[in-house]
Amino acid sequence: MSEDIDSAEAEETTVAEQPSTSAPPLPSAENNTGECSLIQASEAEEGSSSDPTRQRSTPQFSTSLRIRMQEENLYAKFPPETSVLQQFRNHLVSVLQIPNCQQEVDNVSRMLRYMQPTGNEVSLDFLQDTTMLGDYFNELKRVGQSAATRINYIKSMIKFIKFLKLEHGSSDQGLVNSCSHYLEFLTVLRKPISKTHNRDLCSIRHDYFVGPKTAVHSYQKVLREAKKDALGIYRRLLSHEPVTEEEKTQYRYYCEAILLLGHFQRPGAVEELTVTEWLQKEDCNGRVVLANNQVAPFALTQEEAAVSNIKGWSL
Repeated sequence: MSEDIDSAEAEETTVAEQPSTSAPPLPSAENNTGECSLIQASEAEEGSSSDPTRQRSTPQFSTSLRIRMQEENLYAKFPPETSVLQQFRNHLVSVLQIPNCQQEVDNVSRMLRYMQPTGNEVSLDFLQDTTMLGDYFNELKRVGQSAATRINYIKSMIKFIKFLKLEHGSSDQGLVNSCSHYLEFLTVLRKPISKTHNRDLCSIRHDYFVGPKTAVHSYQKVLREAKKDALGIYRRLLSHEPVTEEEKTQYRYYCEAILLLGHFQRPGAVEELTVTEWLQKEDCNGRVVLANNQVAPFALTQEEAAVSNIKGWSL
């Protein structure tokens, strides 16, 4: 099970890896202290990390989230001099080579305090019951903590449980078994959160490289903005007033945009549409219907049909 957890951590790190481009980097899933910078949901108190490069969230979001965390007492921690937490810190620094480990220690301290609301020393009885830890993560989700932040909490707890196994492995086999079962629970707990986290990353990367999704209404803004000029050219064509070749080209583009953006026809079908086919349109219930082998049947409004069909000059 320990190998499964290590493998899952490696997989998540790969998913959250920064793309190598010359553009400004994407927000990563965690910095070198394990703290999430995705969506900048910073749950840490001011100055809780010794990492000088740790990014902070915008004041508005951070303040709102911290207020909710404080109201639910989710920031409560054991005293910093608690022996098991000091031993865990030393383990992170000396064994795992994580010098800036304050955030990881704070994450574990908060979870332990939630499961043990009173006392100044940690009791390992929490290993016998996973219910309280599951409730803690439900609370984190309810107050608005991101999936990436919750994963960081789980990773911190995994390191802590592995530390307990290492610390007591030679003297208490029962505790070691309890730690193994707890790691299995953390693995199960992390799976649905990881899926949410990966969806968040995919969405952010799509917006970063491709841009946010554009609604049909936004695309049709071209028609709305160009309509006034197109109708002006239309009136001059009807009156046989002089119209430049450039204006005729712009007018033709407007007529094509009606088919492409207004009626969602394929560009190739519109390009292959002939004048003869266009003139074979039929009136039907107040609309003008066009159907042939190249274009899927669609119905123009009377105005669209009139604008696109001028005697002696048509789309």
